[in-house]
Amino acid sequence: MPVKLRIAVWLLLPLLLPRSAAARGDFVQLELVDAARWPAGLAPDVERDLRAGLARQQIGLRVVGASSADAPAALAVVRLDLRGADHVRLSIQIRDAVTRKRVARDIDLSAVPRRGHSVTVAVAVEELLRASWAEIALVRAQRGTARRAAKPAPAVVRRSVARALRRDVVARASSAPLVAHQIGGRFASDGFGGGVVQLGGDAFYRLVIRGRVGIELAAGARTSLLERGALGTLGASSIVVGLAVDARVVELGRLVIAAGLDAQALVIYAFGNADAGGAAESAKTYGTASVAGRIVARLRLTSRLQLEALGRVGGVVAGVALQEDARTVTAIEGLAVSGAFALLVTL
Repeated sequence: MPVKLRIAVWLLLPLLLPRSAAARGDFVQLELVDAARWPAGLAPDVERDLRAGLARQQIGLRVVGASSADAPAALAVVRLDLRGADHVRLSIQIRDAVTRKRVARDIDLSAVPRRGHSVTVAVAVEELLRASWAEIALVRAQRGTARRAAKPAPAVVRRSVARALRRDVVARASSAPLVAHQIGGRFASDGFGGGVVQLGGDAFYRLVIRGRVGIELAAGARTSLLERGALGTLGASSIVVGLAVDARVVELGRLVIAAGLDAQALVIYAFGNADAGGAAESAKTYGTASVAGRIVARLRLTSRLQLEALGRVGGVVAGVALQEDARTVTAIEGLAVSGAFALLVTL
């Protein structure tokens, strides 16, 4: 390699390599009060474990004496004071330069095995730092409020807060029970493209998986509004059995919106009522099915009670006509549109 090229590479190499956290100025300053009184080996172990924990967040650590001045560039200054004759009561004080506030916490190490003291202290410091920096997320969410920080938070702090929030979301999701069981009852109205409108109700059971996906089995009955023909009135009653699957799409506080698919099997009893002097149509039984998409809104009233509104749009697989003298008066066919209100109880 030519000499000039070697010199150029040597000069540019520091600019091309990623800088450490300390080189970027992203560091926390650590002060150990009267570290000479600490149990043998505890101070260096705390420094080692805290340095390792902060390094995972791309934040460096600088250790100084308790009488040293605060480094202007430090993200925060952490002061650890081990108190008491037994050296098991630790005071943690943090002066946070990002949010410009002070936070403190006292921990008792008496119940922790001595080998775990350093890890316990390091974890407690990291948790207190994240709690202080969590204000950044609140300020971003409330854009109209005045910021307490004099300048935008460093990128490394914003990333740390974002990771902590993601872990919290994952933890809450994973803490949901694997399955939950619900039962309920609903009032339903079904309308069909052929003209029949039916009213009735269902009883149903839902298996909820991880709080997100629901599998529902329902059974119910419907009766139609009577349709007038030339010789009398016609109507239809139905037994309905349904299977549905839906998944949570949006959650807004107590309100959950879900969407999915369902299928229904219908056993239809068609009948006629003749006017005076006329002849009634003979009753007939038919079978058909419908398939539809559904959207559901569920409002949590209590920890176990929910109110549900259901909308359903689909179609009938095989139409059923209600006829008078071989002439169709109305029918269960074509488009199928349903609406329902239900009350659910989590077992």
